Amino acid sequence: MAVIGSICLEYECGGLNPHAAEAATKLGARAVWLPVFSSQNSLRLVAQKRGLDIKGDGISLLDANGRLFPEVSEIMRIVKDGDLVLATGHISRREILAVAEKAKQIGVSKLLVTHCGSDFLSETILRPEERLMLTREGIFMEYTVWEILPQCGGANPADVAAAIRNDGAQHCVMSTDCGGLERSNTAEGMWTFISTMLKCGLTDEEIAFMVKRNPARLLGL
Repeated sequence: MAVIGSICLEYECGGLNPHAAEAATKLGARAVWLPVFSSQNSLRLVAQKRGLDIKGDGISLLDANGRLFPEVSEIMRIVKDGDLVLATGHISRREILAVAEKAKQIGVSKLLVTHCGSDFLSETILRPEERLMLTREGIFMEYTVWEILPQCGGANPADVAAAIRNDGAQHCVMSTDCGGLERSNTAEGMWTFISTMLKCGLTDEEIAFMVKRNPARLLGL
């Protein structure tokens, strides 16, 4: 079994730090995550819920005029040249759309919108028509078991299954976001997610797209 590395551009890595992204690429990372806990969009909410002591105002990808900072474009070029996955982390809906547009211009071919349907991250949630617009551009949507666990997101599993059907399983990835103190382990989380989505009417073929084929395509396996 292979273990595939990545880097998350949090405060601990210098935030929007192209040097960290490039170093990770040289060390064999296959994915770059934009800020998660350090994201301005979710810093206060996530820090409060998880009891994290995160200093600062959080990392925004946009300047006062709503334009992406130059470092974001530089990171995208590193992702493109290394044929890596760019994952959106916990950035806002507005930032996601700006990243998607810039990724198209630069030629980033592997973009994953993480927690695409989770409204726990302030304004991160994308509208269904926006998700469809992005999937038509070849962008993948990620859904996690976190959303449906009662002690976490608490979403109705049938609503998550309906959202996946609307996006199209061929454009989605299923993952867990497990491993935290309040959650089960990753294997149990994936088993729970798969079995629940099957009970909600998704097919074996749709599940195979989301847990095998699409992740393998993104990671170049």
